[in-house]
Amino acid sequence: MEIYKTNGVCAKEIGVEIEDGILRKVKFFGCCDGDSKAFEILLKDMKIDKIINDLYHIECRERGTSCMRELCKILMQLTGR
Repeated sequence: MEIYKTNGVCAKEIGVEIEDGILRKVKFFGCCDGDSKAFEILLKDMKIDKIINDLYHIECRERGTSCMRELCKILMQLTGR
């Protein structure tokens, strides 16, 4: 699992493991434990394109970003999107 720093969100780091366009594992470090566990369950084995298309637009507290957008940015960087 590779760990990436985030900006402007509660989760200070996000760990991802991808394989063949699929997010195999994800871990959010520094956010609410319950949310982190839910994200891990819901996003496991999901297609990266679906994650980006469905979740990139989510914004938290008018910050211009969110934990989901930060995850999408990481996935976009890793897949060249």
